[in-house]
Amino acid sequence: KKYDWGALSFDIKVCKTNLPSRTSLRAPGDVQGSYIAESIIEKVASSLNMDVDVVRKINLHCYESLSKFYKQEVAGEPDEYTLPLLWDKLEISSDFRRRDESVKEFNLCNVWRKRGISRVP
Repeated sequence: KKYDWGALSFDIKVCKTNLPSRTSLRAPGDVQGSYIAESIIEKVASSLNMDVDVVRKINLHCYESLSKFYKQEVAGEPDEYTLPLLWDKLEISSDFRRRDESVKEFNLCNVWRKRGISRVP
């Protein structure tokens, strides 16, 4: 419940392995769902030749979009919905832009070694 994609529909292929799961989760499927969501965001950013952080920010739920698709209990009150605020605060408190530029500079100067930085809601 972090991205506002409206009515999104897609087909998936469920794959079954011969090995049982070796972990127990409180929310089975949540990690896989987040992985799929982030893969979509990365693909869109790559296709549009945009920074992935910009695509993430554009698609983050705001209070209005969240309350449109989910019940009031999920959305809460407008002043309680903090995802966009936390996203901006994290960028400032972690000095994300400066660190991102540092990573890009390092990658330009190094052919064989690369670095990366990302933030995921």
